[in-house]
Amino acid sequence: MSAGHTPATSPAGTPPEKPASLLRKIWRVIYWGTILAGAWGIIQMLRVVPGPQATVSPAAARSAAEKLWGIASLADQSHPRTEPQSVTLTEEEVNSLLSMRLRAANAQGQGTGMVRDAKVTFSADRAQVWALFDMAGKNMSFEMEGRLRIVDGYLRFEPSGGSLGRLPLSRMTTGLVISLLMDNPLMRENFHTPGIREVRVENGDVVVEFQ
Repeated sequence: MSAGHTPATSPAGTPPEKPASLLRKIWRVIYWGTILAGAWGIIQMLRVVPGPQATVSPAAARSAAEKLWGIASLADQSHPRTEPQSVTLTEEEVNSLLSMRLRAANAQGQGTGMVRDAKVTFSADRAQVWALFDMAGKNMSFEMEGRLRIVDGYLRFEPSGGSLGRLPLSRMTTGLVISLLMDNPLMRENFHTPGIREVRVENGDVVVEFQ
């Protein structure tokens, strides 16, 4: 037997796997892994998360409306003021007024992206918002946390995070979902805040300042 070079073989005696074949296997793993991850994400998005417990009542809705409309009428009067007029709304008042306005909006008709229900809770200087909305005939839940502000006469939300169903969302993605909901033509006017200068959360309540 000559001492020539003997080609390397696998333990089973077969030729070594070619790099191209190995790359194809890696690609298949990545491909199917991506599909499975996407499918899991869709499943998580479609899982509706129940909203928080929130007390609502006609009396609280009337109280909130009287506070807002009362201070708004004062703001329309032509007399000098040294500081902005403001009112403080409790969590129950906010949820009751929100529930009343959503019922009125939903009674006008339905459409893609229509908010079916919404609840808010407050902690320190932040608001946590839960919403149930219709997306192409399918109920989906959306949660977000952040700060309230007024931009160009409309209530806006600066998120610090959120989730769609049970799928966690980045801050940027949460902002895109908020824009889809709050800029929907059927809902946009519900966030119109003429005469309001600022909205903020303080010690678990909402403070509304008028111009």
